[in-house]
Amino acid sequence: MKQNLDNAGVAALQDHVLALLASDLLLETNLLRTDLQLYVDSRFDLSSSQQQQLQTMSPSFSTSLGQAIANSWEQGVRVDFYKEEKDEDKVPDPKEMTVFGLDPTVANDSQSAQTYAHPLMIRIRYNYK
Repeated sequence: MKQNLDNAGVAALQDHVLALLASDLLLETNLLRTDLQLYVDSRFDLSSSQQQQLQTMSPSFSTSLGQAIANSWEQGVRVDFYKEEKDEDKVPDPKEMTVFGLDPTVANDSQSAQTYAHPLMIRIRYNYK
């Protein structure tokens, strides 16, 4: 069953992923590294605006984010995720996503015996007029 892309949904997905056997975790993180958009779309029940935002994400950012999340999970570390709840009485401008701890050098290096996962925090907030 797909989760909502909110705090509870991301927490439930991370609980599931971090409880997987090593071989199953590797399948999850390989998909995440290969195609973040496909991974997110297959695991979360996305609104049309969320799908559009995912599709317009730059390929380099998508790749870096997918690799950073995968590295964190492979180290047994949760991604610190927080999404503001939308104020139903106001019309928001586009969401603002801020990612802390995203380092392009975090990319999985097949030459390296070990990959270090930086603490990763993702914040999504609404801007109102």
